[in-house]
Amino acid sequence: MPHLIVEHSNAMSQPAAQSLCALLAASLGSHRKADGTDEFPVGGTYVRTLRVEAAHHSVGTGNGGFIHAVLKIGAGRDEAAKKRTGSALLAALVDFFEGTEKPDITLEIQEFSRQFTWRG
Repeated sequence: MPHLIVEHSNAMSQPAAQSLCALLAASLGSHRKADGTDEFPVGGTYVRTLRVEAAHHSVGTGNGGFIHAVLKIGAGRDEAAKKRTGSALLAALVDFFEGTEKPDITLEIQEFSRQFTWRG
């Protein structure tokens, strides 16, 4: 069950954040394994945003806006699938902010450890 957590500066409105969640969920839902099955089953995918009320960008460039997305996935996907997913998510994020004062955007993928992951 993948979790995509998007931290963002307080410049993004709640309706925009909801639209971004829907867009990113659709992006995750579009990935298929070689056998045609879903890489990230829609029923188990969670996408959420977290607004950061206070932040400081140490470089001091840009508008101070930022997006930092972390996709947390179970272990076992090959490197090619992770690279395709990361590239598609980053492209979706960049496209979402097209025509606006684009924030700094970063994305990372983290794998859950099978040994140290519990579900209740």
